Amino acid sequence: MLGGERDALRLPSVLASADVAERWVCRLAVESGLAADDCEWLALAVREAVVNAVIHGNRLDPDLPVRLLLDRAERQITVTVSDQGPGFTPRVASDREVNLTPSGRGLILIAHGVDALDVIRRADPPGCDVVLVKHLPEGQPRYP
Repeated sequence: MLGGERDALRLPSVLASADVAERWVCRLAVESGLAADDCEWLALAVREAVVNAVIHGNRLDPDLPVRLLLDRAERQITVTVSDQGPGFTPRVASDREVNLTPSGRGLILIAHGVDALDVIRRADPPGCDVVLVKHLPEGQPRYP
């Protein structure tokens, strides 16, 4: 296979957008050959990233969109969740007490559900990209 395929979604900054994003990414992940358990973990990670983008990034402003980009390649799925907020610097959980309050556990769930997590602050247009990568294990069907 040469290259991959991209799908995009633009959602308003309302909490219901997390439900839409979760169903969207799960459907596309299944189409890509991701195993059911891995699909559920990826969907949960995307859901948490969208909730963070809506609440912390765009401050629940429905006029500011949350953008999702899903890149499907031969051996991995990459989902980028973008908002228009100031961004943040994730901290490594091992060097501090784990925060399991409703407003502190999202990054733990995201990190557990994916193989790689990166946070990129953008200057133009201003905002934050949370990049989630899930590898397709050997032996699983390849994306056509």
